[in-house]
Amino acid sequence: MRFSRVVVLIVYPIATLAFIFITLVLGSRGQLPDPVAVHWGVSGQADGFMSLASYLWIIGIGFGLLWAGLLALELVPMRARLLRPLLKGFSGYLYGFILALLVLTTMLQVGGDASQPSNVGLWILLIFIPLGVLVWLILGKPSVALEDSLDIRLRGVRVISIPEKDVVGVSLGDLKGREFGGWGLRYASRTLAFIPNSGPAVFFDLSWGERIAVRMDDAAEMAKTLKRK
Repeated sequence: MRFSRVVVLIVYPIATLAFIFITLVLGSRGQLPDPVAVHWGVSGQADGFMSLASYLWIIGIGFGLLWAGLLALELVPMRARLLRPLLKGFSGYLYGFILALLVLTTMLQVGGDASQPSNVGLWILLIFIPLGVLVWLILGKPSVALEDSLDIRLRGVRVISIPEKDVVGVSLGDLKGREFGGWGLRYASRTLAFIPNSGPAVFFDLSWGERIAVRMDDAAEMAKTLKRK
């Protein structure tokens, strides 16, 4: 769930401006309908429209605000060091998801006729595949390794890495989804929790005051192994 500063500060704004510019050019040449379709019914048929100018203004303002939030996450200091990458990951995926969705639905209308609504709604389903993969990843059972660093992986993908020197304590406890607002990857009470389901967990105390909690079926044995290290 990591997004580099290059992606946040350079790639995203350039991609957004390029999309707006290309849409403007296509619109000025009459290759995009005006108004453009902005909503589709369950049948996949467009049933909501907006003028091209208003559409681009909303896109520019909306992405400007979202990018400002990402910029703040990059530059503004936060006491919750574990929360920052979580917010960056969520906001970064949200930005990319919405941008890809708008590019898809806009480009599929190229060459269309404003008097005949574009039937592109079913294509939108394709964009939800990576979102489903992300949900599948977050709800996976975590695996833990503590060597030179504390590494936590979900379905083989490393999602967090903490230097071993910053892990100052290991203990046992119980994780309950209702205490964190549900299952999955959660943050509450200065604790980053990996909760595929409720049950026993290993807690890692970090040097700056936050904790990582990992739900594990073999939590007791894992805690003993980690403490010996």
